[in-house]
Amino acid sequence: MKTTWFLLLLFTFFLSYCHLAIAAESNLPLPETLQIIDDSDMLKVLEQAVIENKSDMVFAVIMELRKRWETNPAIGDMILESIDDKTKNESYRVILLNELVMPQGMVRVPEKRLMAPGQQEGYQKRMVKMLSARLEDTNDSSAVRGEIAISLGVIDKSTETVRVLARTLKDTDEEVSSRAAFALKLVGDKEAAPDLLLRLKELMNNPDEQPDLVRRIMVSLGRLEDEKAIETTQSIAQKTNIVEVFGSAVHSLGIMHKPQLISTILDLWNSTDRFSFSADKAMANLSCWSAMRENEGMIIEMLNNPTPEIAMRAIQKVQGLHGVDDEDTAIDALQKHLASHDQGIKILAIQTLATFKSSIIKELLLEARKTEMDTTVLNVLDNSLMRIGVVIIDGKVIVSY
Repeated sequence: MKTTWFLLLLFTFFLSYCHLAIAAESNLPLPETLQIIDDSDMLKVLEQAVIENKSDMVFAVIMELRKRWETNPAIGDMILESIDDKTKNESYRVILLNELVMPQGMVRVPEKRLMAPGQQEGYQKRMVKMLSARLEDTNDSSAVRGEIAISLGVIDKSTETVRVLARTLKDTDEEVSSRAAFALKLVGDKEAAPDLLLRLKELMNNPDEQPDLVRRIMVSLGRLEDEKAIETTQSIAQKTNIVEVFGSAVHSLGIMHKPQLISTILDLWNSTDRFSFSADKAMANLSCWSAMRENEGMIIEMLNNPTPEIAMRAIQKVQGLHGVDDEDTAIDALQKHLASHDQGIKILAIQTLATFKSSIIKELLLEARKTEMDTTVLNVLDNSLMRIGVVIIDGKVIVSY
């Protein structure tokens, strides 16, 4: 019986490639060649093309499969069966996994009107059930399981999928566990936050041992805006020697969009000298700058705070951004500090305004100069005006360009 089955399979492969060989001799284009192959043989042709690394053939077969899939629901079932078969080629299974979801994040299925009642829902349930089983099978391929974790995060947002992905956070394979952490971010369910935080706390003493997992957990917690993760994330940022882990920690804090974290990010920014290599320091600084940029709106709001200490910190943060997207709003807030009774705030406001490109800056600084009595502040005004093309000698404008 086994011999008969083997011969039948061999004959099927032979028949499929005979079609291709005959078409090639007839100079038929590849897309037209594929049209003469039955649906049941298309996946066999694809697998063989993947094994032989024939990229043009792989692309052509995929395009033909997509076209047929639009009207034939059976294609989806055949693909699920191939993904579920651990004896199949790993790269082939990963390619098929990528076909389950369209670029827009939607499951690839025929239009509902072309399917029997409940057929589409049934297909998706079978898909999720199969993918969950493959993900939890630790004997399966790491590459396949990692890709499955991402697919689940896109395809299904149910509580059960959150639980499956949360369990996978403890997988001994970092490629799989880190992708599960990323998938939980895609699901976007706050129910995942406690499991993510628990796993992060388990890793916080030695965050550099599994950097990819730590990074993806922190970013997922940041995207879920989990305030309970702030202390652990900050601790990892201070402890790690890997600049990418530091960057992910700062990014996580930035995307939480919490006003109290702006000072924390600034403090971390001031600590980047601990990275000895100049490239690492530059990357750490860029991560902090990006995190601050995420909170630009809140920083500009802080400029209007009447408390001098808070206003000073806000101006420092705007200056650290080296420009803002909402320049007009920032200028409106900063120019109020030109009349401040605090010399330090006034000087910092002048210097920060001089970094903006708006044509109104010259006018603002020249107007402030008319009423300023403090010699130190006047010197700062003159120096700042010189930076933007205004030269003043003995109190008179000599050159303006």
